[in-house]
Formats: sequence, structure tokens, C-alpha cells
Amino acid sequence: MFEDRIARVLDEGRRQQVDALLIMPGANLLYTFSYKGKLSERIHLGIITLRGDRVLFLPELERTGAQDSSPGADVYTYRDEDGPSGALQGLLEELGLRGKRIAVEYGVMRLLEYRLLQEALKDFDTVDAGPIFASVRAKKDQAELDAMRDAIRMAEQALGRVLPQVRAGRREMEIAALLEMEMRQLGSEGTPFGTIVASGWRGALPHGRASDKAIESGELVVLDFGAIYRGYVADITRTVSVGPVPDAELRRAYRVLQAAQTRAREGIAPSLTAGEVDALARDLIDQEGFGLYFTHRTGHGLGLDDHEEPYIMRGSNVKLQPGMTFTVEPGIYLPGKGGIRIEDDMVVTEQGAESLTSYPRNLLEE
Repeated sequence: MFEDRIARVLDEGRRQQVDALLIMPGANLLYTFSYKGKLSERIHLGIITLRGDRVLFLPELERTGAQDSSPGADVYTYRDEDGPSGALQGLLEELGLRGKRIAVEYGVMRLLEYRLLQEALKDFDTVDAGPIFASVRAKKDQAELDAMRDAIRMAEQALGRVLPQVRAGRREMEIAALLEMEMRQLGSEGTPFGTIVASGWRGALPHGRASDKAIESGELVVLDFGAIYRGYVADITRTVSVGPVPDAELRRAYRVLQAAQTRAREGIAPSLTAGEVDALARDLIDQEGFGLYFTHRTGHGLGLDDHEEPYIMRGSNVKLQPGMTFTVEPGIYLPGKGGIRIEDDMVVTEQGAESLTSYPRNLLEE
């Protein structure tokens, strides 16, 4: 299965007419080498040539870990006292990359790595590797889906354990810490983003990361968090009511939001575009008078990154294909009152779609 991924990357590289790909630490390095690396003052690079070379360029202290995690790859190292410049020049010349067309990650590569590349090769051309990896990684294989299911299981079990603690008097940061601790105990490798716990008026902040605000009775609390397993991400949002919610507009907004999220989730099909799925949720929210309060896209791709292709947003003509995974998470945010979001992780199937998340979507009352 790993070999299939490399083959798809090489095929896409040939379509883009590149001679090699230089890969930075992060999701793409994990995808191609089973090695994530570390972005630091020490240079870490993965190099794949279209003739089939696969090389990790690393500081010497990382040699053993790289060899263990990435069998089949050549490991080429440098020592701290020597620095990476000379070693990288020798490697790239050995690979015959001077004057060649090289795909690099425009959104990730730093000036530090680019200057070393300039020093080593002098003459070369670059293209963005981002679209190559976006195209290949958008469709998940079975091993990737299995890892995502495990991450989702951890997140949903953690939510079940923590919900009884979401009550008046608890601070948002306490609830976030409890969620993260429970996910760790269940096997999560960490969190893919800052845990969002946004209560009361702060729920109207779509990215309202947990603060020291105390939760109050009668408030809605938006919980948006995720787990990681084997590098793959779960991302789930549920909205909790701490006691009865007195505001009638918020109660109505929840009913509308739940209906819109259900409509989009159940309407997914491989014949649709990402923009058409966005419209399934957005049109209903607009019709019910809350359109001004839905201020973001309906969803985003999910996998080794918590945001990747495909993006479920207005105007996107990306055709959905079986194996694509993404969130469906419309929201309604009423300034000064609160916010509502329901988020599920979906995979497109031959017949339609499956929700990988299954936690109840009704208003959770604590």
C-alpha cells in the first residue's frame, strides 16, 4: 500500500514534468517516507527523483530513528559541526539535479532551505509541489481510513467522558484540558489544532479557543477538538446546552443548523462538486434568515493535515470522488448571544457517503 502511494506521487510528478521532489518535514514527508521529521534549525529533507531515488537528508543524530521508520529509503546525514551545506551539495550533485526542474513545497519551505538549495545547485528551476501532493492525498486508501476511524473513536470516547464535566462554574480551559487528557489516555498522539471550548457569547467566535471564562447556566458551549492516530486526524464539533437555554433565537438557530448539516451530510454523492455540497447547507440557512451569521465554508479536507483538499466551499468546482474525506461543519454565530456548530467527518463512497463520526447531533444538554 505504501508503494502505491509513492507510485501515485511519481505519476503526478511526471504529469507535472518535474525531475525530483524536495519534501519538508510534515505531512508530505510522513506520507512518502513514514517519517515526519522536525522543522527546526537543523535541516531535514526528503528527496524523491523521478528515476526512483528516495533519500532522507538529516542531521546525524536522527539516523537511527529514520532508518527504523523508513525502511527502503537511503539515509544521508551531516554532523552539526560541519553543517548541511556541503553534504547537501554533494548529495544533489550525486543525484544529478543541477539544471533540473524540482518540485518544492511553496507553502512550507523556508528561505533557509531555499538558500541552501541555491548554493548547492546554482542552476535549477522550481515548481510548487503542493498541488502534486494535494491531488494524490485527497483520496484515502484503506489503511488511511482505518487510522482515521481510530482517531475518531478516541475523540468520541473522550467527549463522552468529559460531557458530564461541562457545567456551570467550570472554566473553558479546564474542559479543554480534560478533553486532551482523555484523548491522550485513549492513545491519541496529540491534538491537530488548539482545542476550542467557546461558551456563551464566545461561541459566536468560530475559532474561539478555550479561555479562562467560566461557563454559566443557560449558555451554549461549542466544543471543537481532535485526536491524531498514526498521523491521521479526527475533527469533531458538538454544541452543548448547560441547562435550559432561555434565548428563543438560539434555540431556533440550533434547529435550523442541525437540519442544514443533515441535508449536506446526507446529500453527498460522487456526482457533486464541493461547491454543491456547500450549497446544500448554505441555502437552507439563508432561507431561514441566518445567512449573515454563517461566515465560513461548510467544510475542509481531512487526513494527515487537519485542513487539506477538498475544501467544501462556495464556488468550488472540485468533483467529489470515492475515498475523499472531509468535514461537514456549517455554523451559525449570533454576536453577543452565542454560536452553534455541528461537525462530522465524512468519506465519499461509490454510492454516496459515510459519516465516520457518529456521536449524537442533537443539542447535548448537561
